[in-house]
Amino acid sequence: MLRKEFLEPLGVKPGAFAAHIGVPLEDVQAFIGGDRELTTTLAIRIANAVGTSVQMWLNMQLACDLYDAMQSPEGLAATRVAPLPEHLATLKPKP
Repeated sequence: MLRKEFLEPLGVKPGAFAAHIGVPLEDVQAFIGGDRELTTTLAIRIANAVGTSVQMWLNMQLACDLYDAMQSPEGLAATRVAPLPEHLATLKPKP
């Protein structure tokens, strides 16, 4: 998304963008290529540079993380957890 929606239309190369936001080119390339997850500090830098919200970038990363997790064996097992029976849901833990 960063490359297609922002950098290419503006004619900005990843190297120039990396220099502008103050991170190594490898970090930008890894993020663009999907080889590295977005960190909160990189999200802040990207959002400030392209005029979007930080939350937008973090929400996209969260959506990717959730998709990946749900495709994993652990995630598939987690989707099979049943809701608590009603009588258990009303119990309060003892102090």
